[in-house]
Amino acid sequence: MKIKILIISLLTFLGIGQSQAQLRIGAETGVNLSSVKVKGNHAQIMPTGGITLDYTCNNGVSVITGIHYTMKGANSILADNFRKELMVRLGYLELPVMVGYQIPLAPKINIIPSFGAYFALGINGYGEIGANFAQTGIGNTDGIWDNPFKEFNLKNEAQEKIKPFERFDTGLRFGLSAEVYQFSLSLNYDLGLTNMWDGYPNDQLVSQLKNRSIAISIGYKFNL
Repeated sequence: MKIKILIISLLTFLGIGQSQAQLRIGAETGVNLSSVKVKGNHAQIMPTGGITLDYTCNNGVSVITGIHYTMKGANSILADNFRKELMVRLGYLELPVMVGYQIPLAPKINIIPSFGAYFALGINGYGEIGANFAQTGIGNTDGIWDNPFKEFNLKNEAQEKIKPFERFDTGLRFGLSAEVYQFSLSLNYDLGLTNMWDGYPNDQLVSQLKNRSIAISIGYKFNL
């Protein structure tokens, strides 16, 4: 009840609160096609899922949020002037904040385009740095990076220290959902704006890594 009162107060302040608005909570799961903003990387399919919360006014305007766990990253991120490659998986807790508009197609069947932002906190992950993985295979590396959000000691003669990935990430999110009764199918595109990593030592190629991902999820929503 406190959550509903808080959201209603926020919407009233924004001028979009309505007397017949609907608050719903839901669960969804899906897959995330993830890459980074750098030439040469290979996108990877990884899991995503979480809890959704949306508040829809009787004029069709919705505020959409929730909490999700999602994996992002890529293979074959080139480094060290193409002599090294990085494979990385980054696990985030994400909070989206979006505004959508409900377009009815039939009774209890709607299409909802939406736009907003996401805020993410990195909590776990995995990585490998090595020679060309296409030739040597993943697992033949200079070291296993147990947590890319912490500093990594590379196994080489220089004993180089690799800087950690930034733990906080944010960006824009574009969404399109289809709802049939209480079931949903969602497509979201994340355009990361945060520079995730300073890169391999003395390398400039990967100094502007940014998350890029497309998530497809199915879910079910309950009225509160």
